Amino acid sequence: MKKPKYPPKVLHLFLRHKWYDMIASGEKKEEYRDIKIWGRRVCTFGRTELCEGKCRECQYLINGDTYHTTVNKVCLHRGYTSTTLTYEVPLITIKEGNTDWGAPKGKEVISLWLYKKVE
Repeated sequence: MKKPKYPPKVLHLFLRHKWYDMIASGEKKEEYRDIKIWGRRVCTFGRTELCEGKCRECQYLINGDTYHTTVNKVCLHRGYTSTTLTYEVPLITIKEGNTDWGAPKGKEVISLWLYKKVE
C-alpha cells in the first residue's frame, strides 16, 4: 500500500454547520486549525528544497516569507454530509485568529485564507 503524500494539493476539512454557513454566506474569510495537530498535513515539513527546518515556532509551516506548502485549495464539508464548498487558498500563515470565527483566544493557530470559491 502506498503512503499518502502530504501535504495534498486539496485539503479536506469537516466543519460544524455554524462555521460552514458563515463561510458560505461570506461572513467568515478564514479557517483555523491547531498547529500541533494540522502542521504536518498542511506543511511540507522538510520535503522540499525550500524548507530547511528553520520554520517559525511550529517547526513546520513558515520561514520568513517562504511558505512550505503544496496546499492550494481547501474543500470544506458541512459536517459529514455531501454538501461542500471549495476555495482557493493562496495564503497560509500562523497567527492569532478572530475569536468570532472560532479561533481560540490568545493562541496562535494555522490560518487558511479563503480567497476565491472554485466552481
